[in-house]
Amino acid sequence: MAYFTKQCFTLLFDSGAFIYLNMQKLTLLPYINEYLHSKNPESIVLGKKIVQQSIVLVDSRGFETFKFKKLGDKIGSNESSIYRYFKSKHALLLYLFNWYRSWIKCNLVFTIKNINNTEEKNNRPIQLLCKGIQNENNIPNKNKVILNCIIICESVKVYLTKDIDNENVKGYFKTHKWVLQRLSKFLLNINPDLNTLIC
Repeated sequence: MAYFTKQCFTLLFDSGAFIYLNMQKLTLLPYINEYLHSKNPESIVLGKKIVQQSIVLVDSRGFETFKFKKLGDKIGSNESSIYRYFKSKHALLLYLFNWYRSWIKCNLVFTIKNINNTEEKNNRPIQLLCKGIQNENNIPNKNKVILNCIIICESVKVYLTKDIDNENVKGYFKTHKWVLQRLSKFLLNINPDLNTLIC
């Protein structure tokens, strides 16, 4: 039986994460805006396979040549089953983008929790992001090393649409903005002169 303190639940809530609890282990997953998918892919095996294999295919073929039909062939399902989860490949890319940013957000929150030393509290998030992406056993179904490559190469395509303003209003980029604001705060705490350089 696992027990959680009020502080632990507050931390999970603040980080934008939610948990799955079973008898074997505690699994921590980032919270994803429910409007980013038609059906939660984490809720069933097929949805998880769609996300896993889409990461591999987008990385190997590029976003332009990535097709739901090819993804369906790869997972042994028809194309229409993928549309039950994501209405378009742009929606899928948005989901992957937000999953990754939410995972970064969780890591930033957890890495500075209970640190009282100001210098360490400012330096640790920068170190976290600079050390490189590593896969973790307690966060399943995502190859974060490959996903990191996709974010670097393909995430600009998340913004290059006519619907960018509507998507922004719906909060699709809320987590991304939170991460950027938090990182700028850490950097400015380390070197306040950066503020004059930015302005």
